[in-house]
Order: sequence, then C-alpha cells, then structure tokens
Amino acid sequence: MNEWIPVTERLPENIGEEVLVCNSEYGKSGLGFVTVAVYDGSDWLECWQRETYLVDITHWMPLPEPPREE
Repeated sequence: MNEWIPVTERLPENIGEEVLVCNSEYGKSGLGFVTVAVYDGSDWLECWQRETYLVDITHWMPLPEPPREE
C-alpha cells in the first residue's frame, strides 16, 4: 500500500483520477472521513456523484490495485 501524500507536497497529476482522501478531522473526532474523490484541478469532488465538493482535504493516496481471482 502506498503512503498518504500531504496536499501541501503535491496533488494528483492526472486530473479526474480517483484517489483516497482524508480530511483534517480524520482520527480526531467523529466528523472526519476517508473517501474516494477526484481532484478537478482546483477542487476535490466526492467520487460517487461528482456533485459534492469536499473541504479540508489534507492527504491523498492512489487507490490500491483491486483483488485478483486466482
């Protein structure tokens, strides 16, 4: 699994790429979250409908590879 990348260091290179994100409250209170989102070049959008803007995103990481059946 990859490490979390602070948004202050860099943002996803591929606009519209689905990534995991977490906000500033994750791990601090019940209000934090980790979710799948896309970066549109200026804002983070919740992935499922791409209509909800997310705020206070502090870190992101690429999605892991899906499991493979053997």
